[in-house]
Amino acid sequence: MRAIHMMLLLRGKRQIIAGSSYNKCGFLYIRDSVFGSSMKNLFLVLLLSICTIQIASAQLWTENFDSYADGVTSGTAGGSVGGNWSSTVPGGGTFEKGSTLGERFYSYQTGGEGVWTTSPINTSGTGRALIEMNVFGLLVGAGDYIRCYYKVDSGPEILFFEQVGGLLNFSLTGSAIITGSSLEIVIRSDVDGILTSFSFDDVVVTAVNTLYSRKSGNWNDGTIGNATWSAASLGGISCDCTPLTTDYLIIGNSNTVDINVAATAGGIEVQNTGVLRWTSVNDLNVDRGILQVNLGGSINRNGQAGVQIDFDRGIVNSMIVNGTITTEDIEITAANASLNITGSGSISLIDDFRIIEDDIVVTNDLTGTFTIGDDLVFDQPGDVASDDSEFINNQNLTITSDIVVGANNDDDNIFTNSAGAILNVVTINPTDADFDFLNSGTVNQSGDFSNIAAGDTNIDNLGSGTWNWNFVQAAFDADLTTVLNCTATGNNFNYGAAGNQRIIPVSYHHLSLTNSGAKDSNNTTFSVAGNWTVSGATFTEGTGTITLNGAGTTVQTISNSAGETFNILIINNTSTANIIFSNAVTVSNTLTMTSGIVNLSNTTFTLGSSGVASDLNRTASTTTNWMYGGSFRRFWPTGQTPSPTAGNLYGLFPLGHSTASSYRPVAITAGSNITATGSVTFNHVNASSVTDLSPLYDDDPTAGVINIVRKHNAQFIGSTSGIVGGTNYTISVTMTNLLAGTASDIRLAVSNGATTVTNVGAHVANSGTAPSPVVGRSGLTVANLTNDFRITTINSTNTPLPIELLDFNAKQVDSQVVLNWSTASELNNDFFTIERLNEEDSFSEVVRVKGSGTINESRSYQVYDRTPKAGKNYYRLKQTDFDGQFSYSKIVMVDFNEIGEAVNLYPNPVNQKTLTIEVKQLKSGQQVPLQITSMLGVQTFSAFYNADSAGRIRVSIQVDQWSLGLYLVQIGMDTPVLRKIVIE
Repeated sequence: MRAIHMMLLLRGKRQIIAGSSYNKCGFLYIRDSVFGSSMKNLFLVLLLSICTIQIASAQLWTENFDSYADGVTSGTAGGSVGGNWSSTVPGGGTFEKGSTLGERFYSYQTGGEGVWTTSPINTSGTGRALIEMNVFGLLVGAGDYIRCYYKVDSGPEILFFEQVGGLLNFSLTGSAIITGSSLEIVIRSDVDGILTSFSFDDVVVTAVNTLYSRKSGNWNDGTIGNATWSAASLGGISCDCTPLTTDYLIIGNSNTVDINVAATAGGIEVQNTGVLRWTSVNDLNVDRGILQVNLGGSINRNGQAGVQIDFDRGIVNSMIVNGTITTEDIEITAANASLNITGSGSISLIDDFRIIEDDIVVTNDLTGTFTIGDDLVFDQPGDVASDDSEFINNQNLTITSDIVVGANNDDDNIFTNSAGAILNVVTINPTDADFDFLNSGTVNQSGDFSNIAAGDTNIDNLGSGTWNWNFVQAAFDADLTTVLNCTATGNNFNYGAAGNQRIIPVSYHHLSLTNSGAKDSNNTTFSVAGNWTVSGATFTEGTGTITLNGAGTTVQTISNSAGETFNILIINNTSTANIIFSNAVTVSNTLTMTSGIVNLSNTTFTLGSSGVASDLNRTASTTTNWMYGGSFRRFWPTGQTPSPTAGNLYGLFPLGHSTASSYRPVAITAGSNITATGSVTFNHVNASSVTDLSPLYDDDPTAGVINIVRKHNAQFIGSTSGIVGGTNYTISVTMTNLLAGTASDIRLAVSNGATTVTNVGAHVANSGTAPSPVVGRSGLTVANLTNDFRITTINSTNTPLPIELLDFNAKQVDSQVVLNWSTASELNNDFFTIERLNEEDSFSEVVRVKGSGTINESRSYQVYDRTPKAGKNYYRLKQTDFDGQFSYSKIVMVDFNEIGEAVNLYPNPVNQKTLTIEVKQLKSGQQVPLQITSMLGVQTFSAFYNADSAGRIRVSIQVDQWSLGLYLVQIGMDTPVLRKIVIE
């Protein structure tokens, strides 16, 4: 068995409860025991004073079950207010007074929940009250529990202690400061096993003394007639006393209390204008777990080194900080303790935050600034696997140095960074103990992972987490080898050499790497679901695999000014937005294209290297899996016969355009092996116009006159470097979204001037359609691949070629989004539909516009979305033919700012002396230009205004001397707002 001593501080009216005895100089006061039998744990409060008088605490309610026979289920408790208690067992079994292992109240095989409850205990005349009780467990197992609650003023039950299952598995889960006139205690228990039981006794409710600062002075100044403290009020008469461990202290009234000795109090509240500070190197011990600093109050180290705040009791502790706290350290030194940190103030530690016992839970909900000047230290002494301690961070936290975990292999230490929380940390250093790091918020890490390999460590960046890892370590390889050298197993990554060492998650949401040295992850295999940013040098993946698996509406960006090199790269991005390669990317081994469209940003993507075999795997699709906006380079090793469909797909160049259904690959086939290694590069340049040839080009004089009369201005530009050998090359290109016509009219040619073409090899007939032709040339040499290939037509009337949609864009104007697009021509076009991404991540119709049927001339369109949502709005254009067939445009985004709706001008029309202009929803201090011009273009007013702290501008302008008529008001913010006014 194991006993747990529980305390709960209750807050009532602030008045002193006089005790029946007190101590004077040289005497030791010991509160009378109410616990009876010597078989029990006796809890004695020893109060020692030095030449002072101390008011003793008064017991309000006590019950030790000594005076009852076994089997009793109700009774009357002692204390100054007395009160009854009773119990029920609705499910049968035993929940009654027993004496098997001591005079206690027991639950055996209840078969349901037994409930023990007190009648209301009168707390209306108390300042604060302390609940103390003992709880025991014997062989309790899974499903067994005992839970203790309090009720204030007949309100809801609030849990303050819980033990759930597991032999001797105790945990404190609740404590509170409350205001009320009555208190009830409720204990619920359910035990199903044979020879198992929970029991409790020695339930005591005691009034707690409140001391107030009456002047500035030392903590231990109990001078008769002029002590620092008063038992009556702030600034009240002297109590001739110093604080005891159970006292609740209130510091305010512009008083400064100096900690000049080792200081202990049950609870401390520093009010507005109050100051608690150190003047010597001593600890401040919060014995009953309540530390509150109100707005305008402060606890500060006052330049003292080595000072700290201690929570030394295994209860639920509370730090409510709306003012400021600065100290050297905070330590939690009692097993089974918890600490809840709340408020909107600031906590600044010069040194460490230390968790140095077992089963401690710290929860940070401080919305202000929380800075740990050195380390967050987990240093549990136990060696039991269930001795778990956890730091739960729900807000912003800065750890200036490391998260350090001690060397006890059986202790499980947990750091949880929840959604929305931001952790700034240098190094994660688990040393030699179990450690779980669970992140669904944001981690900004500027150091490395140390000692990961020595312990059982799980670092899990959950699906919604962001991990910005700014490496400062000179040898990047050494650390990534330690942390990431692993193989995928389940939902985490495990070391192959030691399967219990779980290190890295399946998916990074974001990854940011910074250093000036080499970057090499060796056998790393992991995924990135968000932006990948590297600065300083090229990242070399070694022999592992990187997967880009963005989803939803994420724009996934890979950027490194020095370029990126991967070993195996898998592109499996299902986002509605494209992937962006901001800088050159090289894949040295294998590229697998499963899903996603990549914007190369005018750079070159390279697959393979000289003389080394590489592999391309592509899932066949006409809606995804290509690159655009740059060049695709492929290295061919000696002895290969390039093919776009066989082997390693050396002849496939998966290019396209940004718009939907715009896969435009280049395919190369050779008739024999090459004899010298080198590279082949193709770049597709999109265009929507055509050029009529002058002169015409006869593509096949031997077969009569077959004149090419028009070329499309979209380009397929090829080049080679170092390639030798190979015979009878064939090239084919695919185009999309052309006008209807006759497929056999379309040919591939080589552009050799502004209005001219020539050709190489022989014509390969179109295997596609006129809107999506697949045309080529055969009988080429490797030198012929270096050309500007174009789609052409021999009949511009039947097969005109131009792409229908020229452009599609959107922008915010005032309080709406304006969408524009134009077509070069239209064929059987019934209507257009503007669609916007909705909350369910699907597109829904915003507005429909009638098409122009069939025309061979340019046409422009404009519509408005008058109800955009705040933030990012994603749009696409759907075009539907008369026969029901449809196609989509690229997706465009508008980051909508509601400022357009936050402008108010009045009166309008202006028939008074002044015009008032109000602008809201600005950033504090934001400068905004304001101009007013007449309809003749004459500027009548111009000025700059700065927003106030609430982000508002309000200005009145004298207009009574202005000419009557119409004026234009321009408010020049990020998106200028235009308004018209009339002066009458």
